[in-house]
Amino acid sequence: DEREINGGKISWNTEDNSFTYTTGTSGKIDKFYLNESGIITLIKPEKPLDINVIRHTIRDIRNGTLKEYPIVKIGIQYWMQKDLCATTYRNGTPLTKQVELGKGAGYFKPEKDEIYFYNGEAILAGNLAPEGWKIPNNGNWDSLRQYIKNDISVLKTGDWIPFKTGDIVSPATNETGLSFYPYGVYTESGNKTALINESAAAFYWIGDDVNGLTETVIFMKSTSNDINDTGSNKVKDKDYYIAVPIRCIKE
Repeated sequence: DEREINGGKISWNTEDNSFTYTTGTSGKIDKFYLNESGIITLIKPEKPLDINVIRHTIRDIRNGTLKEYPIVKIGIQYWMQKDLCATTYRNGTPLTKQVELGKGAGYFKPEKDEIYFYNGEAILAGNLAPEGWKIPNNGNWDSLRQYIKNDISVLKTGDWIPFKTGDIVSPATNETGLSFYPYGVYTESGNKTALINESAAAFYWIGDDVNGLTETVIFMKSTSNDINDTGSNKVKDKDYYIAVPIRCIKE
């Protein structure tokens, strides 16, 4: 728009996830109207139309059960603002609630929280993400890193605690609204499946765009504001997978 407008002009570069912005010059706009023809106007018409503004969410219906996920835009990416909480695949096939790793595809859920952890076997079976969404791949995570300058304080929220006494906990400002909580990871500890690093770290899957997985998971910890992807996706010295939450990105 060549007019002088309050918001100025913005142009996105989808190659490097950046934008250029030209500041506007007019006064701020705090009201707008629709006239009888449905045309937007800043001057109140004689008979303005009523408008219902509805938040854009993902409506994921499986086996007659509706789950809604808010959406957040960061740079040129659209992310689910909440972790997946499905108990069936997209086609309605039930997922098994597991209590022990290495026993097949399924999910884990702590009794006290509405949090779902999915093992790698469940990911590899496919059809977990809502229609039109996917598990982010390394390229998606790299674009996010670049946009936030690898400072995950703007992604983190909730109460993060130190791993050990004396550790300094990094800030969690959640300026992007993506809302990553420190839920920990289901893995084996002392040859028993357990939820560890709860409240001190967050883990998420990395896909490879063919319903597969990379050999690592995303790892965020309380004592650093870097995104790390060196954590193994399998239980140490075993051929089966750990279980971590799923956060999807729009395809």
